[in-house]
Amino acid sequence: MNTRDKITEAINQKQKIRFIYHNLIRIVEPHLLGIKTTGNVVLSAWQVGGQSETMNCPPWRNYVVSDISNFTITGEYFFNPRPGFNPNDGTMVKIIARV
Repeated sequence: MNTRDKITEAINQKQKIRFIYHNLIRIVEPHLLGIKTTGNVVLSAWQVGGQSETMNCPPWRNYVVSDISNFTITGEYFFNPRPGFNPNDGTMVKIIARV
């Protein structure tokens, strides 16, 4: 199973995921997977743990799936979408999966 399929599974099951992104560990609640207008497959997620580039980064982040490595589903669940979740993100030309 590729990373895209694993992210889709985690979204459908509302499970937190852990991965490396730009050399930093990220732990997130995945909310939306889609294709941006740039053609990139992107994960929209709420970061709940791990590392960030700066101390004051907002918890909502977009991650280019091709830049994700060492992906694992943690087995921890989340139950509701986070505040500010936009299930119909207009910057995506196609939605692959959403909570």
